[in-house]
Amino acid sequence: MGPASSTQLLDREWLLNRYRGDIAFVKEVYQVFLQDAPVRIQRLIEALEQGDADAAVPLAHSLKGMLGTIGALSTSQQAAEMEQAVRAGDFPKARTLIDQLSGLMDRIVLTIQSELAETPNL
Repeated sequence: MGPASSTQLLDREWLLNRYRGDIAFVKEVYQVFLQDAPVRIQRLIEALEQGDADAAVPLAHSLKGMLGTIGALSTSQQAAEMEQAVRAGDFPKARTLIDQLSGLMDRIVLTIQSELAETPNL
């Protein structure tokens, strides 16, 4: 895997254990994430900008799940905190958290793309 910061973003060992070492499946999970996550985060940003909790809550919840599925466990926890903020109607906090989360998502996407390019067996 890449540098320490990448290791902190994605827990590859946890991911491989979760999917019983099925590298082909892990690649599929990564590909789905690369396709879906950027769209969901953009929709979530828009929902937060509009103060639309009805749209933001399920988007935050699904993003939390997607992050957990790829082994981005600490980032998934941050998505959970954002989901809780939206549920509580704390949009200023949710907007702050989405800014942080968006930056982490960019790093996760780059890490996954790098891993897929550099590791034929991943």
